[in-house]
Amino acid sequence: MILEKKPMSLQSFSYLPSKILSRLPEVKKELLAYLMRILSIDGWLMQKEDHDLHRNHLSSIDSSVSVIVKELEEKGVYVSSLASLNLPRTTELILQSSLLRQELDNSSLGNSDGNQYSVIAPSTEFVKYCDIYRWGLNTFLLKVVENYLKSPVAYGFPSFRLHRSKFVSEQDGYWHIDKEDKRMLKVAVYFNDVTDDGGPFEIFEKQSSSIILNILKKHYPFLGPHKPLSHRNLLKLIPTSLLDNLKSFTGLQGTVIFVDTARLVHRGKPSTQVDRCAIFYSYYTRTPHHPFFCGPGHFSEKHRHYLADNLSDYQRECVFWRNELNPIQKYLLTF
Repeated sequence: MILEKKPMSLQSFSYLPSKILSRLPEVKKELLAYLMRILSIDGWLMQKEDHDLHRNHLSSIDSSVSVIVKELEEKGVYVSSLASLNLPRTTELILQSSLLRQELDNSSLGNSDGNQYSVIAPSTEFVKYCDIYRWGLNTFLLKVVENYLKSPVAYGFPSFRLHRSKFVSEQDGYWHIDKEDKRMLKVAVYFNDVTDDGGPFEIFEKQSSSIILNILKKHYPFLGPHKPLSHRNLLKLIPTSLLDNLKSFTGLQGTVIFVDTARLVHRGKPSTQVDRCAIFYSYYTRTPHHPFFCGPGHFSEKHRHYLADNLSDYQRECVFWRNELNPIQKYLLTF
């Protein structure tokens, strides 16, 4: 399906003030990231723990974890399913995700920026549907992340998204890499069957992503590799041969995708015919390169403690990683 470029109506202009205001916090963070980079102080502010030292303390892992880690190291992506993983809380995850989707389906509003296509559940919803949040803290998943990052794990907040096809436009489905860390992992779960016109997750394979990021660095000095681009604008910059290395992950309900979104150029292809419901769990090192992109830092400690109730010490350390940052790093979280 070819998306038509619709003229902007007066109603479209009414969204501009809210769009501009909603972008201000992000622009502030992008400016800070740029200053950290050009002043060469990013490594000093976010001093990394000794990964080699931690590597020596990694516990032995079972074969199912090592298979995923090996594939991630080679390709940056690994595809599985809820049924194959068979992790604790999966039944609760499916049930609560269905209920949360119904809430988003019944909502007549979009996000605060006026976007009605990609509706993101507020972080406070995870207090109500706590097993969605806790599923991402399965020890198996944390072991995969820890052995891939070679570092203690910081658990980010899940992003539960509903893409509503009737609101799709050319402004959706931008190619990008994630900014939180230089190396990170996301775990995506599809909650409905996803076909090619239903918004599949897409990536450029490892080598092609490196080429694209180098091109972006030359063309966009401010945002560099973090410049998001529409599919049309990306095609203007890159050799067409790179499209041979574009992978689209269609899949059945329950498909699970492990992917390093800080290294692979990726997007959610616009859903043009069928709505897509999915969740993205985020994991970083405990001193992420850009902690101010690791929100929602405003989530209350009371709610964090409630969500971490009855978890193991190992899991709780992954939840409360912010508490171990030094004062400068904690200040950066407030941006």
